[in-house]
Amino acid sequence: MMRRISQSEWLADREQFDRAVAATPEISRFCSSSIWTAAARTHLLGLGEEEAADDPDAASLRLPAAAIIDDTAIWRDGNEGADWFLFGRSPWGYWQPFESAWMFACPVIGPDPERSLAQLREIVNADPDLTPGFALGGVPVDGRLHVALRRQQETGNLHQYREFPATDSLCLDLKNGVDAWLGRRSRKFRRSLQAAERRCREAGLEIETIEEGQVADPTLFDRLLALQPRTAKWASGTDIFQVARYRSFYRQVFEELNRSGRLRLSFATRDGEDVAYIFGGIFAGEYRGLQMSYAEEVSALGVGNWLQMENLSRRAVEGVTTYDLGMDSDYKQRWADEKRSRLIAYVVP
Repeated sequence: MMRRISQSEWLADREQFDRAVAATPEISRFCSSSIWTAAARTHLLGLGEEEAADDPDAASLRLPAAAIIDDTAIWRDGNEGADWFLFGRSPWGYWQPFESAWMFACPVIGPDPERSLAQLREIVNADPDLTPGFALGGVPVDGRLHVALRRQQETGNLHQYREFPATDSLCLDLKNGVDAWLGRRSRKFRRSLQAAERRCREAGLEIETIEEGQVADPTLFDRLLALQPRTAKWASGTDIFQVARYRSFYRQVFEELNRSGRLRLSFATRDGEDVAYIFGGIFAGEYRGLQMSYAEEVSALGVGNWLQMENLSRRAVEGVTTYDLGMDSDYKQRWADEKRSRLIAYVVP
């Protein structure tokens, strides 16, 4: 039987929660883990408030402030801790994942999606006034949770069911090592990687890596931010770190990865000056890339390709089997073996 717990209770049990995430099939495990979702709960849950205020239709759907007793709803099973639900109240009143910016995180955690959906129905049946609905983000397209949702819709067990696109991601398969991965790339791409490394070394660039388990400088994140104004994204006003809430979100993720020994970070330097970096995190045998940036003055060298190649080589040696590049984009497609498509399912049990 599921029971509702507080956010502080969830954080106190985060190791058990993360074990459950690691055992949940097909989801984005890193982005459903406590490091990502706790930071999202703190910094990103209110996304959409401005749109809700400006949209008359949205305003009509929004619950009055007096009706929102709590903006966080977390449930876990009573004993084993294998099943969890994590939701925050959206500006429109329904429940959504803590991370609603990209909808990578799946709020339904457990080894058996059919059982999870049955438990969600029990929660709603016990308290019909709880919700106008749930937005389930990070649902793998055609995965077990998606199939279970469709089955519930077809059998009439859901009062409402709608699907919306979420954010897809691109992944590399490193199960058989870097050489096998390189063998699946085109000759042209392999040559471009070799040329990028040669240009970077000839230009005097070196790689500095923060190794696993190393006690890292607590000011490291500020070192990253110091590089951003020299990037093309910053000059165009499209750098994610120019937005305060995203900057705070990534700082918390970065610092928790650092404290837990899961941070993987490399800088490219020239004459002791940072010119580029790449960082991500490790969870359940997978690497999730988070950010990569480089100064505009070294962009022609191919420093991004050099850093990415060095990083994935290190991760393969470490035993990582899946290297998640993050959201789909054109430049990442040459690297990827697989596109992982996700959707948002809006359900009223």
